[in-house]
Amino acid sequence: MYCHGAVLIIRPMLNEKRIENREQLALPVVLAGGGMGKTHNISTTGLFFETESAYQPGSQIDLTIDLSTVGRPFFLKASGEVLRTKDLGERMGVAVKLLKSRLETNH
Repeated sequence: MYCHGAVLIIRPMLNEKRIENREQLALPVVLAGGGMGKTHNISTTGLFFETESAYQPGSQIDLTIDLSTVGRPFFLKASGEVLRTKDLGERMGVAVKLLKSRLETNH
């Protein structure tokens, strides 16, 4: 971003590959097969979460994110592709591109 006279010009970040903005949210994640995790950020097209489970880039993943509010259960059930992983010490960070998702009121 730079200012040229009275016109403000905004240039997109060259390294940024995300289509949608991500919201920084810490939400519980239940993974198919019994693993657990917590989101770091989420958008309509993907998310990044941490977990103790191991995943490989290119693998498919099924997960449920708890969006419940007080007195009302609400879940996002989704399938996606693992894009990349990041070593977080005792835990693993997992970036997922969402391929299919639906909202449900029961888990």
